[in-house]
Amino acid sequence: MRCLTDFLASLPGIMPIKMRRLILEGGLLTTVECGDIPSRDRSFLDLLEVGPDAATVILAAYKSGRLPMKKGAKPANAREAETYLARSDELTKQIAERERRERAVKDHVMRFWHNLAALITRPSTP
Repeated sequence: MRCLTDFLASLPGIMPIKMRRLILEGGLLTTVECGDIPSRDRSFLDLLEVGPDAATVILAAYKSGRLPMKKGAKPANAREAETYLARSDELTKQIAERERRERAVKDHVMRFWHNLAALITRPSTP
């Protein structure tokens, strides 16, 4: 998956700060599509990744000229963004696998704490 900043950088002529604000404040994507921009905690940095569904909407808006552009700039060939979208099936599988692993870890941790609590609160027998 690509981070949102890198994906936006692959769109020639956009105003990246205004574009990022437009996306994050809900001016471009639906609530469901915003869910395709997950936040990944990487130590002290919070990284936003762009999934294939959100990337498709962003690229379509770019091509139709609905994004904040630098003065005099017009939508151009965004080959790098197109290449990213060509891998959408692979990316969807990666997202599903990552979510499955995260759920498995959470389930394992919850079972551990449940078992530990049961041991602690179990009445001792003399």
